[in-house]
Amino acid sequence: MSLQMDFIPKKFTVNLSKNEKIQFILERVMNDRIILLEEGLEPTEQLDLVSETMKNISFDGFTGIEVITFNGANILQSNRRGIWKKKAETKMTMIAPSGKVSAVQEGSDITTVSLRV
Repeated sequence: MSLQMDFIPKKFTVNLSKNEKIQFILERVMNDRIILLEEGLEPTEQLDLVSETMKNISFDGFTGIEVITFNGANILQSNRRGIWKKKAETKMTMIAPSGKVSAVQEGSDITTVSLRV
């Protein structure tokens, strides 16, 4: 058995409503896919995702999700004039079927994700 991972870019999720985004994620994860969102979930989106997940749990099928958030560092970006400015902190979120992933923090900059098939 193999797992599939879907990288979902910000340009796709930005056009979805909160409910559409949650349903999109949940449908994929319930089909044994790991989702990596370029843009992390807002706290209210994550809360609603967990709430919707709880409604779909069954003891003989879907057992839940794991959510791992990667908080990146502040990024410096230059504009056309060569002036550097600080952008907002980057953040990615991984959502996977329960029991399929675990994260181990290695220092403050590196996170190792272990996948289980």
